[in-house]
Amino acid sequence: MNQNMAGKSTYLRQTALITILAQAGSYVPARSARIGVFDKVYSRVGARDELDRDRSTFMIEMDEATSILEGATSRSLVSLLSHRQPRDNAHVFVN
Repeated sequence: MNQNMAGKSTYLRQTALITILAQAGSYVPARSARIGVFDKVYSRVGARDELDRDRSTFMIEMDEATSILEGATSRSLVSLLSHRQPRDNAHVFVN
């Protein structure tokens, strides 16, 4: 197992799913939880490229992040994961 196999994407997906479950009034796997109300949930996990269209993995990541941040509001849950470098990973609550 290397540093990129630490379960970061699973953690980010779980955060988004728990947020949605809590807002629906469903059970969440916690002794207690204080989760704010979000108007939108954005998640960007994964790595791909479109080299046949002259679009690198980095370019796709930046385009997707731009689209997410342009649509996000102060009440949005934004969860981003970059597969480029472990230190570049971000989990951001837009406030």
